[in-house]
Amino acid sequence: MPMPALPFHHHRPALQTRTIEGANAALVQRWGALQRRADEIAALADLAPEFSASEKDAARIAMGDAFSHAGERAAQIATRGIEDMELLTETGLKALVQVQARGKPVQAPALALWRELYHAREAVLSVLEPVPA
Repeated sequence: MPMPALPFHHHRPALQTRTIEGANAALVQRWGALQRRADEIAALADLAPEFSASEKDAARIAMGDAFSHAGERAAQIATRGIEDMELLTETGLKALVQVQARGKPVQAPALALWRELYHAREAVLSVLEPVPA
């Protein structure tokens, strides 16, 4: 039996108790928060900001549209991906701060974390892409 691409989280019902439309605003807010954390990680990795403020606003609007037009299954998978990214950023940032507090360099581990987030973001966005009929 094939394993699911994303793990099932028993403790988080995702979209099971809300409609996609009702979850849209919260998901867009969470996506924006993830982008801000990714910016923090990028700074620790000594990377230039990926997007300007206007590009971030446009991306949040596009994300809202993508969630609105996604099928229920795609929205559920994307939500799980966002949950996973939130856990990754929370844990990763805590670890980077601890390493930095000990006076150790954080550029390399921050870059590795940023790359993981980049690929996770691309995976979430790919799930939300419209499927040609």
